[in-house]
This record gives sequence, C-alpha cells and structure tokens, in this order.
Amino acid sequence: MNREFTTKTTCPLCESELTLYWTSEEIPYFGEVMYLTSQCQCGHRYTDVFSLTEKEPARYEFHAESQSDLNVRVLQMLLRDEEKRERAEELLNQIDEIYKNVKLTVIIDDPTGNSAILSKNTKKTLLMSE
Repeated sequence: MNREFTTKTTCPLCESELTLYWTSEEIPYFGEVMYLTSQCQCGHRYTDVFSLTEKEPARYEFHAESQSDLNVRVLQMLLRDEEKRERAEELLNQIDEIYKNVKLTVIIDDPTGNSAILSKNTKKTLLMSE
C-alpha cells in the first residue's frame, strides 16, 4: 500500500520554508521503502530512501564475469559509520578500475539485511549474530 504525505522544514542553505515529500512503496525482493525528496527554490535538493522492513543480517555475493553482469542493480543500506562509508567509496573506486577487466566479485555483509544485489546469480546467506 503506497502512502504519501508532506512535512515542512527549513532549507539548510537559504532558510526558506521547504516541503519534504514522503512516499512509501513496496519493492519486489526488497520490501517496503520510504522515499524522501525535496527541492528548494534556491536549488538545494535532497533525496533519500529508507527501508521500512526489518530483515535478518545477510551476506550477498555476486560474481561478474562479463560486461553485461556489470549492469546488475546493487542496493546497499546507508552506512552510518564514517570509516565504513569511506571504505565503501574506496571499493567503488576499485570497481571503476576493474571495469575493463570485468571479472570481479561483489560482497555486501549487511547486519540490517536491507541491502540487495538484484540478480538471479546472487548468492544470499544469513549472517550469524556475533
């Protein structure tokens, strides 16, 4: 069931009133998500997606062997830890370098279980609690 509503806040750039648009949607194989979008007259834009579905911690593993495999969609839960975020950015840069060689493996260990690699060739295993 899709839900939509708006809230008001202040633009962080120009301090004008800013409307936030919230919309929920059910995504196959992923669950219910909430989209948050806003755009101010000054040009400031913000978008985010939040998972509304709680899942078991999981590991997603995908082996890319051809150029077409690189078109797979990867959804990764936002990392709140700055060190982990920086590591994720490093990995994305490495993937850009590997693109010409094509063969690579993408592994996402997600304690929230809300990430995904959307491909029939993805191997998913549940992670054990520490």
